Amino acid sequence: AGIKASLRGLDMILEEGLNVKVVSFPAGDDPDSYMHKVGAGAFKTYIEDNRKDFILYKANILLAEAGTDPIKRAGIIRDIVESIAKIPDHIKASVFIRECSSLLQIEERVLLSELNTMRAAKLKKSNQQNRASQTQFQDMPPDNLFDDNAGSDIALAPEHTVENDDLQ
Repeated sequence: AGIKASLRGLDMILEEGLNVKVVSFPAGDDPDSYMHKVGAGAFKTYIEDNRKDFILYKANILLAEAGTDPIKRAGIIRDIVESIAKIPDHIKASVFIRECSSLLQIEERVLLSELNTMRAAKLKKSNQQNRASQTQFQDMPPDNLFDDNAGSDIALAPEHTVENDDLQ
């Protein structure tokens, strides 16, 4: 459960354009306990030798869990493409699509199609939210509607006054 929670949290980091690497430690160890067990030099070597790109790490973890179940595999593939869609750099995303294509044993064009669908849906949602917020502000009265000086910059036409002579 801890690994899955970490995977969800790391998706948010991808959106910021960071290059996310992941390292798994032996069962029962966290980074601090492992470093104390093996020492700083061995710890650094372990990190360098075992770090993996987040997308590939996520794909391997989830694929192992799905086994041969085609429904689970389809869900995992979609989940992986959702993570790739969060990467703002289109070239990096394309590289991950290519690597995941062979790892997930699915055609690259299928992954690209799904990626483009997800990005288009995200763009559409963003545009709708922008339009909704613009409409909301257009329908509102000005902030200074009830201020004493409100409208003081508006030029008024001089009023026509009626004199007694005009009435006769």
